[in-house]
Amino acid sequence: MRKFDVWPSRRVGLLLFVGAGVVFAAVWVSILIAGPETVPGHFSFDGTVTRSDPTLEFLGSMALVGVGMAALFWGLARVPLDYLNIPNREQWNTPERLAHLKILVTADLWLLGAVTLMLLAAALAISGFVGLGGEIGAWTLPVLVGPFLIVMAIVTGRMVFGGRYTPPI
Repeated sequence: MRKFDVWPSRRVGLLLFVGAGVVFAAVWVSILIAGPETVPGHFSFDGTVTRSDPTLEFLGSMALVGVGMAALFWGLARVPLDYLNIPNREQWNTPERLAHLKILVTADLWLLGAVTLMLLAAALAISGFVGLGGEIGAWTLPVLVGPFLIVMAIVTGRMVFGGRYTPPI
């Protein structure tokens, strides 16, 4: 009998999700306290600032996006399994398997939410850094978005194409 794939566990997924939320909040608060009057609100692909926003307006928008994303992933992790398209659904027919399936789905969604919140925290930090006089280059976008896309591809690929959602026989 094949063992269940349990990494990340629900506890690890939740810890990463909450930790990413704390990082986002810490960056947000630090810009609120020590940030300049205006911060870059948009960058071109080469790292040139194309729009500056008042810091409070920018932080308000980023707070809505951050809280919105956190709420989205938190809510998705609580969606009943009946509403999800689960591969091999007929094989997840025992209470033990259904409980384990819920753990897998929840952990994966929290992991995806954590990665998304970390991307938002990094974007927020870069805007604060440039607003305080720092400079970024063309390398910033690939370095910021590349790891995000790689982790998202690995997690979702494992969910869709891997054996993670195939129950033991």
